[in-house]
Amino acid sequence: MVDHIKFTTEIAEDWKSVLSLLHHDEYNHCIKRIRDASSTSQLQSKLWLVSEIVNLNIDVEKVALLAGWYANFITPLLIDELGVKYILNLDSDPDVKTISYKFNKRYKIDHDQIENQDMNHIIRNLREVFDVACLYRCEIHNVMFEPIKNYGDFDLVINTSCEHMFPMSRFRKLNKSKNYIYVLQSSNDRQYDDHINCVDSADELADQADIVDVIYSGEMKLSNGMTRYMVIGR
Repeated sequence: MVDHIKFTTEIAEDWKSVLSLLHHDEYNHCIKRIRDASSTSQLQSKLWLVSEIVNLNIDVEKVALLAGWYANFITPLLIDELGVKYILNLDSDPDVKTISYKFNKRYKIDHDQIENQDMNHIIRNLREVFDVACLYRCEIHNVMFEPIKNYGDFDLVINTSCEHMFPMSRFRKLNKSKNYIYVLQSSNDRQYDDHINCVDSADELADQADIVDVIYSGEMKLSNGMTRYMVIGR
């Protein structure tokens, strides 16, 4: 079981640089977001995800991370615990590129192991660039996924923010020629406006995403009281 992040001197230096960034006026609005992205429950869900990948003995080198936000917890876990060589983090929050690189500078500078891109590389028909936490403002039926292009094949496609987005089945249909393993997490917590697509079980999450070969499904009660569901499969 993976139950912690390896807090090295390098990770301490990178995370300190994020705190320094928040002293600049142009990033003051990110303070609450970074706090929310660094909560106990966020870490619990990421530790659970990586633990199950370890238990399943899945060989992982390249990961596409959909709506990965700042990827502050999941990046060190994927690289240090699973030996991942490359992570493509796709998110529509315009501040993600700067902040995620700050959190994960050691991986980018030393080994070029993480790349952050605007999620609109794989989403079309958005009226404008939305923060991932504001996707509910879109006309959901007009929003479509496009295939991942020009980045080669991935061993895993991870989306730990399914409750914020329209069903992953659209993405799967457009990428059906790829033998990706999908790792999806969602929640039944409907109290937030940006939770537009909640589910009430892991089975519902699998059905919603058209996962036909389920190799893991389960649920976890987090410290904030939220129940999270996870499905791994093709």
